[in-house]
Amino acid sequence: MLICTFGDAIRGQDTRVVQKINKQVEDCFGGTDAFKLNRRLRNNLHYKEVDKLSDSELERIDDFQRRYIGMVLSIFNENIKFKFGKWYRFIKWIADHTETKMVEEKKK
Repeated sequence: MLICTFGDAIRGQDTRVVQKINKQVEDCFGGTDAFKLNRRLRNNLHYKEVDKLSDSELERIDDFQRRYIGMVLSIFNENIKFKFGKWYRFIKWIADHTETKMVEEKKK
């Protein structure tokens, strides 16, 4: 479900990160039936009729899912940068002093 949902979310996006993901997906999985197999498995969660998959198909799906998620996480890690400067500390201070649970925790 995560792979299908993620694919739906980035479809039509034209950013550097999405372009990298699309290129690597095509390089790794283009010309394979990995997405069709994954969809067959996903459909078993949504419909009454269950599509039985063979052991070899389940192994291929497992390999595909691990490689796909690993690839996406790797691209995110390469491209997403965090910078915690004065604005972050200022906003965090406001959140810490106005958020009810944080105020209660500090009182304890």
